[in-house]
Amino acid sequence: MESCPYCKKEIDSLISICPHCQKSLKPDYPGMNPKWFLGIWIFFLALVAVMLISMFGR
Repeated sequence: MESCPYCKKEIDSLISICPHCQKSLKPDYPGMNPKWFLGIWIFFLALVAVMLISMFGR
């Protein structure tokens, strides 16, 4: 037995939805750390800026 991270009531460890609060216990997608997301976004913007400068900066 373990406890639900949302309502803190005891639940079976094999279920995927809490019977008490009806929240999903197993995410459908992998989580991404916000720092990684920000880093990828900044890299993408820098790449687009370099491409634009190389095309129109002559």
